Amino acid sequence: MDPDEAGRHRRENVAISGAGTTPPDHVHLPEVIAEPMACYGAEAPSLHPMGRACRLHTRCAGIHPFLDGNGRTGRLLLKFGLMREGFSPPAIVETADRLACQTPGAGRPEISGRWITGAPAPSAAV
Repeated sequence: MDPDEAGRHRRENVAISGAGTTPPDHVHLPEVIAEPMACYGAEAPSLHPMGRACRLHTRCAGIHPFLDGNGRTGRLLLKFGLMREGFSPPAIVETADRLACQTPGAGRPEISGRWITGAPAPSAAV
């Protein structure tokens, strides 16, 4: 990622590979980016929190406001929306432990058990 672009709205038009839609023109981003947040608040009484968070993620992904990091940003918005509604924080699993988490009962059951239950990791013996 170009350090001059990090944390900024994109300053050029982009296409999302494999998508059937085109993100809005970069000159319209300041107005367009406010829309998903306004809808998120307005939909509060009528939608389940999961539906609201998913819509926020989808709308922001379609806008594609950055040159890089749109997927990560969208996932953070999704998780933030759910946490704000009382859902548990997302599990952050180290790469080495992912297989055990994806296959309960396989690999290292103590890891998959922690992931499923949210139990803290045991202290390392010194």
